[in-house]
Amino acid sequence: MSMARLAITKGIAKDVTYRKEAEDELFKQKEVLQKIVDHIPVMINFTDGEGRLKLVNQEWQKTLGWSLDDCEVRILTYLPNVIRILSIVRKY
Repeated sequence: MSMARLAITKGIAKDVTYRKEAEDELFKQKEVLQKIVDHIPVMINFTDGEGRLKLVNQEWQKTLGWSLDDCEVRILTYLPNVIRILSIVRKY
C-alpha cells in the first residue's frame, strides 16, 4: 500500500476581464483620436502644465518642418519672433 501525498495550495483569484476590456477600449479611443489629430489640416500641439510640448501633429511638422524633438530646441529660439508676427497679423 502506498502513501498518498496531499498538497495544499493557497492563492487568490481575481477576475480582471472588466479591466482588460476597459484598457482595450481606451487603446482604441486613443488610436482614433491620434488618427484625427494627425490628419486634420490644422497645426495642433499639446503641452504639459509647464508649457513643454508633448505632441505635435503631422500638419505642424509639415508646415514648420519641425518634429517634436526639433521643437524643444527651436521653439525657444523662434517663439519671440512668432509672437511678434502673430501680433502684427492680428492687427489686420
